[in-house]
Amino acid sequence: MAYAPLTIFSENDGFSVERANQLYVALSRLVDPPYKIYTKPTGEANLTTTSTTYALLDGTADKFNLTITTYGNPVEIGLFGSFTNSVSGAFVYFDIELDGALIGGSANILAGSTVPTATNVMSLAMRRLQAVSAGSHTFKVYWKVTSGTGTLYSIGNPQFYVREI
Repeated sequence: MAYAPLTIFSENDGFSVERANQLYVALSRLVDPPYKIYTKPTGEANLTTTSTTYALLDGTADKFNLTITTYGNPVEIGLFGSFTNSVSGAFVYFDIELDGALIGGSANILAGSTVPTATNVMSLAMRRLQAVSAGSHTFKVYWKVTSGTGTLYSIGNPQFYVREI
């Protein structure tokens, strides 16, 4: 359904089929806004990286790589899971790519933490509101480490979602 701005009703305006369709579109957006969600099954292999520059977490479509078509409202992006690093004091960083550009600001970090003790399990909980234009947008999770091997665990079902609000 293409984005169409709603018109304002005046007191003496008649109710037309066109206005009824606009109302239907508006209510449809409230009831069922565009969204995609991926939950990694517990039985799948853990994901690992040794990259010290941002690398795709998983490039497989509809996993940590989601495309939605929006009406031009902001989107909420969420990323949750458990991770570790094989080196004490090493960092694991996460960022989101939106249509080819990382959105984590000048440092390109949306979430991350140092792992105080090697293989100590850390929680990842990241939510961000992001302005987007109407149309199709692709969101991909990237990650990197400062040293060692970063691991995103499958246990606990890591989750990535994007929804228009």
